Formats: sequence, structure tokens, C-alpha cells
Amino acid sequence: MTLYVSLRQSLRAGSVTTARVFAGRAGSTDLTPVEASTYPTLFRGKDVLLAAHGFNVSGAEGINALGWLEARLQPRAGECFAGVLWPGDWWIPAVNYPAEAADAVQSGKHLAAFCNKHLKDARSLSLLSHSLGGRVMLETAKRLVPVSGRETPARVICLTAAAVDNDCLTRQYATVPGQCRTFANLASNNDRVLKYAYPAGDFFSDLFGDNDSPWSGALGLKGPKGAVGSNVHASQIPDTPPYDHGNYLPPSASTPPAATNPPQLWERAADFMARAFRDQTQTWP
Repeated sequence: MTLYVSLRQSLRAGSVTTARVFAGRAGSTDLTPVEASTYPTLFRGKDVLLAAHGFNVSGAEGINALGWLEARLQPRAGECFAGVLWPGDWWIPAVNYPAEAADAVQSGKHLAAFCNKHLKDARSLSLLSHSLGGRVMLETAKRLVPVSGRETPARVICLTAAAVDNDCLTRQYATVPGQCRTFANLASNNDRVLKYAYPAGDFFSDLFGDNDSPWSGALGLKGPKGAVGSNVHASQIPDTPPYDHGNYLPPSASTPPAATNPPQLWERAADFMARAFRDQTQTWP
């Protein structure tokens, strides 16, 4: 059984809503609401990892991909994984991208409010994301309040293929590295979405009121630009084998991903996420 923190009004398109917790399984859209009064006990004393999917992912696809990701991460005793479902999709794929930055920001605001209210008794909080989910988590991290007994509001922030500007850690999210003990960024030069589609989409998103720069590249393509804190660890994936935008998370199909030898590309990325979460030395890339 996987926990999901949903910011979605519906499983397809829809608007952003306040966070609610559900229990479910990859391969099914049958989610069971969790009683709000029990939220604090779900996370009390746990090392919590919240993981957000990216743009153009429906509720059903998010349930599947994040559920299969949890299976790969294999949470240990004292760890708690929860997938974050947010409405970054629309009825017609892709054409809605310029407006989705606003939904990502709004989702981050609601997720931060949820964390500040219900995760105060967690032993630690870590944030993980793919693609435009990075914007959700950066907005969340920016708004986290200090918690007694924690060195920083978040322990680890891990962004993969982040569809945010590469100078964001020195501009609109300059405070975020100070909100965590470790900031891990995983990027690929072979990400065609971030190389070709992101600049155009980012330019038009600014016409919708986005507050970043239309002239910067993506954080998930070449890593952070400019001087960043010593706790920011930028990892660049080698060019061989090439990692494209969809190679970081498990497939979003309703059937479990097949085991292969050697491991699939997403499995190597997931193992990177697991090591980041557990403060382990990276052996890849």
C-alpha cells in the first residue's frame, strides 16, 4: 500500500486543491481517503520522503509511476514514502505547459502548508521530484518553517530532470539550499525536452505571469548556474547511455515494470534517489 498526498481536484486535468492523503496501489485508481485527524500519526517519528511527478502526468499515471518508484526504493523501517499528485496535465497534452508553472507554484504552497501542519512530528522531511515537479518542491521548500529538533526544515532535496531555470538557486529560490542539509541535482545533457522544448515553453509561461527568466537554460540539463552553497551537489549523467527526459521515473503503465539485466535506465536513477535520501555515497553517475 502506498500513501499519496493529492493536490488534485480530479484524476484528469482539474485545478489545484488543498492537500489530502489517500492510500492506494500502483495499477489502480481506487484510492482510499485517510482520515485527516490521523495525518500526524502517519508520519510521527519517521524519515519522510515526498516524491512529485512532473508535467503532463495524469492522476492515474502519477499513481502508477510513484507507486512503482516506492517499490524500487524499498522503504526501510522508520522510513515513510508518499507520492505527491498534482494537476500538471490537461485534456489536450502539452499545449497547457505555459500555464502549468502557476499550478506548480500553487501546488507547492498547498504542500508546504500541509507539511508545516501535519509533519511537525516527523523525524525528518525530504523532497524528491522529476521535471516540473521540481518547481512544486522548490516552492514547498521555500515555505517550510523551522521545526524543533531538526537542523534544517528539510533534510534532503533531490531534483531530477528539473524543468526550472538553471540560475533559480541564486534568484527566486536562493533561500532553498539553506532550507535543507543536502541538495542533490541530477541532470542530463541528452534531455531533449529540456534542451529544445523547455526554452520555448518557459518563454511563453512568462507571458502567463511566471516570475523566472525566459533566457536561462534548465536546471535538469546542465545543472546549476552560478555560485551555490557547499551543500548543493550537482551530478551530471554521462552521455552514454543517453538519458532523455522520460528515463528517470518508472513507466506509468498499470502493470509492474519488467525486471531486466542490466537494470533499466530509470532503475539507476531511482537508486541515485535512494542514496541521496539515505545520505549514502553516490556510486553513479
